[in-house]
Amino acid sequence: TFVLDGTAPAPKKLDTSKEPVCNADGSAVMDEKLVVNKENNGIRDVVVYLFLKPNEKAPAAHPDQEKLRETDVELANMGCRFEPRIALVMTNQKLVVTNGDKFGHNTNLGLIDNPSQNPNLPAGLKIDFKFAKAEKLPMPVACNIHPWMQGFVLIKDHPFMAVSDANGKLTIKNVPTGSRTFQLWAGA
Repeated sequence: TFVLDGTAPAPKKLDTSKEPVCNADGSAVMDEKLVVNKENNGIRDVVVYLFLKPNEKAPAAHPDQEKLRETDVELANMGCRFEPRIALVMTNQKLVVTNGDKFGHNTNLGLIDNPSQNPNLPAGLKIDFKFAKAEKLPMPVACNIHPWMQGFVLIKDHPFMAVSDANGKLTIKNVPTGSRTFQLWAGA
């Protein structure tokens, strides 16, 4: 569980005035760089994952976790934001990027070890991606049409990763016995 020690800053409303349809329903698009639960100070979107040295292989995953490779991970352009803000994907697992808004977006995946992608995504469409290689860190996802939109995708060749929920909690299941090193990431 990740908890903020102290007082959380007030959430900031982002300036989306260049795309009035973003708040056509009266809702505001908020800055999600630091999201703290008012009730328990839990910090959302902290990522923890198994750290592997160069050329080190991940331990074998539990069979239930290997089945996750057959499950799609969705990253939605919705309400002028990415949902979820941080998507966790295993190599060769399908990432489905959707656009539920009534206007176009692009989804700029700034990757290092996989080819970067930047497709246009008209309203109501989806695009599928698969990645052959793991990335060292969560990689940025942006919409260049709406520059306030920022998300991340973490691509690993194992399932030993998690992102904290609205209460700051996360769980990584079925970690094989032995000494393991985990990396923590709480990006901007």
